[in-house]
Amino acid sequence: MNGIFLTVLGVGAMAALAWYSRQQARDRLLAAYAALAEDLGANYVDPPHPNGTPSINGNFRDHRFSIATVQRIGVSGKTTSMVRLELDGVPGGLRFIPAPTLENALRPHPDWTTGDPLFDRKVLVWGEEVRVRAVLTAEGRLQIASFLADGGQVTEGKVSRERPEVGVDPLSFKAELDRLAELQQLFSLGQKENADRIKSNFLDTNLQIRKDNLEALAKSGFAWGPALTPLLNDPDVPVRIRAAELGGEDGMLKDLLKDPACKHRVEAVNALAKMVSKALPRAVMTMRELGPELAVDADRHVQLACVGSCVGLGRAEGLKILELARGTTPGPVVTMAIVRAAGKLGSPGKLVTEGKLPAEHAAAVAQAEAILLDLLDHSDPEVQAGVIHELGRVGGARSLVLLAHMKESESAKGAVETIQARLAAAAEEKVKEERLKEEKAKVERAKNLAKGKTEVKDDPLSKIPPEKPVEDAADAPTQLHSMDLE
Repeated sequence: MNGIFLTVLGVGAMAALAWYSRQQARDRLLAAYAALAEDLGANYVDPPHPNGTPSINGNFRDHRFSIATVQRIGVSGKTTSMVRLELDGVPGGLRFIPAPTLENALRPHPDWTTGDPLFDRKVLVWGEEVRVRAVLTAEGRLQIASFLADGGQVTEGKVSRERPEVGVDPLSFKAELDRLAELQQLFSLGQKENADRIKSNFLDTNLQIRKDNLEALAKSGFAWGPALTPLLNDPDVPVRIRAAELGGEDGMLKDLLKDPACKHRVEAVNALAKMVSKALPRAVMTMRELGPELAVDADRHVQLACVGSCVGLGRAEGLKILELARGTTPGPVVTMAIVRAAGKLGSPGKLVTEGKLPAEHAAAVAQAEAILLDLLDHSDPEVQAGVIHELGRVGGARSLVLLAHMKESESAKGAVETIQARLAAAAEEKVKEERLKEEKAKVERAKNLAKGKTEVKDDPLSKIPPEKPVEDAADAPTQLHSMDLE
């Protein structure tokens, strides 16, 4: 009996000791939470139940943070208490989540991939592209992948990490908040800082990363400056061409176009054409220099890009390139480009007659019309339809005569009506201007006449009476003296 009593007493003592140990541990835990809250200047909230964990919330490095216990249900259905540390950031920010590891798992479609296959297999990415590229430098990719593998989460501008509540040490929370704050600072960079980080990706050994970041920085709207220097010397020729286009570096494109053995002349001429469309002076000068050669190039893609860019070179230079390209008997695609360019270069813009156009403009209109009329009988129906359409914009009396003979063509009839309406409106506009000039001239003459009368009326000399004429002594009557009478 005594043995049983002693056994029960021993078990009770051990249970009491265990309870006391747990209570002591809990008191230390609560004290550590309270000390942490005081150290951070944050709010300390008592646990909602006796065995619960307190929560802390406040500000840390200009970010709102919280530390609280959450319940997670595992795959086996077991509930586990986890301590969650969370730092708020910019709403609607970036989102990174670990990619599903199971082959049959539903894999969400991310907004972007980095071009780094190792990272893209592990992490799914959502968010604004410029900010994503800025964060995911070579160093940033390692940092994000490590953080997510360690239980971290980046969702909608919030950075958080969870760890099991068992054995948690509140004294390590401050260091953990420092880590979260560093990440949040990276995610909250301004546009200039984002652009600077993107530029650092130009030195990445991964070609796809260099390409993607080049396009991302192009969308950012920042000046390129010396940032393009690494890409202008990139081992990949298309990257060099794209960098030259964005940076306005026509010299490198010029060298490529002069090299007949270059396999990327089409990309180079397209890049130069885009620069011409932006009216970049150096690019326009380069295309004017190379245009006559490119217009007769054996590669129709080079020829096509040259013809398409001639509109930005000015009327005289552009029409000269069209004449050269037309002389090579090009195919329908290039011919159609010639037709469209001729219509744009010859279009007078406003409703004016050739007599009112400046001499240079009138000559351009006539030259463009001649180019189009020469292609009016083209064998390709689409080209012919394009010529008729452009003649409606450019054509004059000659076009009316030739189009009138195409009685079976509805498009020709429409072009004739368009030309007639344009010329009639121009003639009417000319008559109005002549009348306006005549009315202005009448008003001016009336003003001058009224001004002349006013000057005569107001002349002070006109108010002085005229002097009497002085009689000549020879004409004056002779007075008779009394001696003469005698």
